[in-house]
Amino acid sequence: MLDGWAYGDLLRVVGDLLDAESAEQVEIVQHPEALTLTWASAANQFTHRSVRDVNLDVLQQQARALRGKEKAGGTSPRVELLRTLGQLLDYEQLTLGESWKSHTVTV
Repeated sequence: MLDGWAYGDLLRVVGDLLDAESAEQVEIVQHPEALTLTWASAANQFTHRSVRDVNLDVLQQQARALRGKEKAGGTSPRVELLRTLGQLLDYEQLTLGESWKSHTVTV
């Protein structure tokens, strides 16, 4: 991952961000210096965001603060899916690779 950051933590926060943005079509691409996120809203408007090392300290603190806590309305299936994917990548010592795409996210 980027300078040793855990995928489990990072992808959980990414899931929260995508839920907050009501993202429908999602693309996550890993670059050596950043993750880039691209998603479409229900109105088919595309948004692009980069998550760089400078943001990772804050994102990891947020992810760790969420551990063991349930948000009002519960944790979304997308957050749990991304967290679990991240934990599997961490456990198997794999990288996200070139890109991971979901053409329709219905969780």
